[in-house]
Amino acid sequence: MVVACDGIWDCLDNKACVDMMYSNIVSLKPQEQNYCPPVEKMLDEICANSSEEGIGTDNMTCIVIKFKNKEQ
Repeated sequence: MVVACDGIWDCLDNKACVDMMYSNIVSLKPQEQNYCPPVEKMLDEICANSSEEGIGTDNMTCIVIKFKNKEQ
């Protein structure tokens, strides 16, 4: 589950966010449980290069919540 502020949703719709996070998380090694790098990668990709660009200049906060399977 992705919980994020409006700064994220100004740049991405739900599907784009899920697709981006999925591709970033899938590249993690199976033993890695740290989702900070995938979130940082997403933020780097959507953050504006300049404060004059408009979109991607708002503050951005994102939390990824991983639910465990019953078997885990």
